[in-house]
Amino acid sequence: MVDPDDHEEAALEFASQMGGEYIESLDKTDLAAFTAKEWATLVECIVTGYQDKLGELTNDHARD
Repeated sequence: MVDPDDHEEAALEFASQMGGEYIESLDKTDLAAFTAKEWATLVECIVTGYQDKLGELTNDHARD
């Protein structure tokens, strides 16, 4: 992402937190040790977190 705006930066931070929480729930940090399902779930957490937060921020901004 080139030159993210404030909403994108906030969405990235939120997605990072979601991914981090998921990793903590697995109690392992070596990505090479993840099963295919664990990896897919991590990606889903990050992508969904980013999209949801960006949508939320965009909708909040549109109401202002």
